[in-house]
This record gives sequence, structure tokens and C-alpha cells, in this order.
Amino acid sequence: MAPSPSRARRAYARYVGAVSLLQHPLLLACRLYWGGMFIPRGFNKLTHLKVTAEQFAFWHIHPSYPSAIAAGTTELVCGSLLVIGLASRIAVVPLIVTMIVAYFTAHADEVTNLFTFVTAPPFLNLLTCVLVLVFGPGVFSVDYLIGRFVCGSSAESPAARDPDSKR
Repeated sequence: MAPSPSRARRAYARYVGAVSLLQHPLLLACRLYWGGMFIPRGFNKLTHLKVTAEQFAFWHIHPSYPSAIAAGTTELVCGSLLVIGLASRIAVVPLIVTMIVAYFTAHADEVTNLFTFVTAPPFLNLLTCVLVLVFGPGVFSVDYLIGRFVCGSSAESPAARDPDSKR
């Protein structure tokens, strides 16, 4: 006897529900690991400003000192916000810009096709930022706590909260 379509739909719905439980831990892991890489790199740029500015000048990023300060501060501050999940969707925008600049300057000679693009060092940091921009930081974040307990809403999209909305 073949399984009925309704039984198959229920089984698939349970499967999707179970797999969806991994969304928030995955977002947390990405934020902590790849997002956390911004913090020491930004701190290193700021504490070794002369070396960073010389490297920026070598990559033809001018003015090199203000650009080094901006990049270091962006990575340190926005990386910290990303890790704790505070103002995450706003904090990732400057980080995305920083990673795009890194592609066009520090890694311009390395990136020649799609394979070298996705294997270049900035890729996983850029991917993490794009994931957080699109999906949010997840429930393990300050953003979620603020939304849940201060504003009285969850971190889900309005469509996910409203059962009557059309998807």
C-alpha cells in the first residue's frame, strides 16, 4: 500500500520543522566564528597603524592612514556588534563594503574566476555578513532579545508572524 499524500505531506512538514531548528545555531556559529575574525583583525590594524597604512598605500588605497583607521575601526566595532548580535543588519553593511574593497585591492590578483572568488580569504566573512543581512542574527542575539522583550515582537519576519499573510 502506497503512503497517502496527506501522510507524506505531514512527514515532510515534520522533517522541515526539525531541520529548521538548526537555522539559529547555524547563524550563531557563523556570527561567532567568521564574524569574530573581524575583531582581532581590526584591533591589529589599529595597533599597527603605520604598517597597515603602508600596506594600504601599496594596494593604492588613498589616503592610506584615514583608510586604515576606517577599516580597522569598522572591523573592530562592527565585528563586535555582529558577534553579540546587536544592530546586526546595520553593522554588516560596512563590513560587506570592507570585504568588497578587500577583493578589489588586497586580493585583486588572486581572483580570476568564480572558484578563486569563493576560495579567497574574504569570502566566508562576506558570506556570513550577507547571511546575517538577509536572515537576521537569529534568536541567540541581543537583537532578538530587544525585539522579544522590549518591543514585544519576535525576530521573525512580519510574514512569518502573521498567519493570515499570503506568502
